Amino acid sequence: MSGEAPGGDGSRPPSAISSDRSEPGAAGALEIIQPEGWQAPKGYANAVAGRGRLVFVAGQVGWDPLTGTFAGDDLAAQAAQALANVAAVLRAAGAEPGHVVRMTWYVTNREEYLAARPAIGAAYRAVMGRHYPAMSLLIVHSLLEERAKVEIEATALIPDLGYRNPGVQRRRTTVNAFAKKHGVPPETITLASGAVHVQKFSWRFRLWAGEPIGETYGGKAIVDSEGSPVFAELAMIHVLEEHGFDGAVWVDSYRGRFRNAMAPAVCTLPAHALQVYDRIVTINGGRRGCWDVLAWSAVDVAFVECKRKGQDHINSNQVKWLESALRAGLRLEDFAICEWEIE
Repeated sequence: MSGEAPGGDGSRPPSAISSDRSEPGAAGALEIIQPEGWQAPKGYANAVAGRGRLVFVAGQVGWDPLTGTFAGDDLAAQAAQALANVAAVLRAAGAEPGHVVRMTWYVTNREEYLAARPAIGAAYRAVMGRHYPAMSLLIVHSLLEERAKVEIEATALIPDLGYRNPGVQRRRTTVNAFAKKHGVPPETITLASGAVHVQKFSWRFRLWAGEPIGETYGGKAIVDSEGSPVFAELAMIHVLEEHGFDGAVWVDSYRGRFRNAMAPAVCTLPAHALQVYDRIVTINGGRRGCWDVLAWSAVDVAFVECKRKGQDHINSNQVKWLESALRAGLRLEDFAICEWEIE
């Protein structure tokens, strides 16, 4: 396809940043194909290769599959529901959104699609993260369901156990290099075993200037992340994914949920990240004190605590979580404090 795909946000996908072969979220088993000299696509890949079990997802429209009720007549809302339906089918087959190798979108109105593209992009990233498979988008006269404005098909590949494509080197991704690049003096935290120095970095967000949102968790600041109103913790997810991590979630301790978008959206962790999280919870005696953002690559996990400059500080529960995580086998370099402020 040409132009910018539904998942596009105006930036190039990670697969096009450093080379013509990269390592997306499916444990490095999928290979992004980019012909030499071609302009990097925005929000999709020209081709994806891999080896494993194929899952073919039939076209999904923007209705609740349990009731047949559409998510309104707004194209972006229907796209969000259709994507959620695709993800539900994938998980029923033992796959994840990061296993998708191809998507085909059928849209009934080109002008409406172009106008809704920012909202569709936000809906896409809430479900798919920054995973950009091969995509096609077709403008059609109508769909079988009269009210439907979009239908989405997907093909996923669940990699063979132990298979890694020969074109990819497994990399370690930590917050260490990122924190050094944007770093400020580290924070000293006193553990039972003695004082440690936790790396800290600074970041600036734009305050949301659009329509106010209803749920602010008691007045949390709302920032602008790629045209969407979110909490700073959710904006940090995008920052980490842009700097090498395969995915990340906000650990919403207030409501006990993993989120990659504003509530009520919820998400899950990949198996290796969930295993680490559960191990820390067991040692810690519960989830209390978990740091704000949990990020992962194929071989690593990391925690980032977001503290607004001059207002928030590490508390005793977060110190206990750090101690438990170190006992669980994580390293200090897997932790960082983001000291953020408004531009």
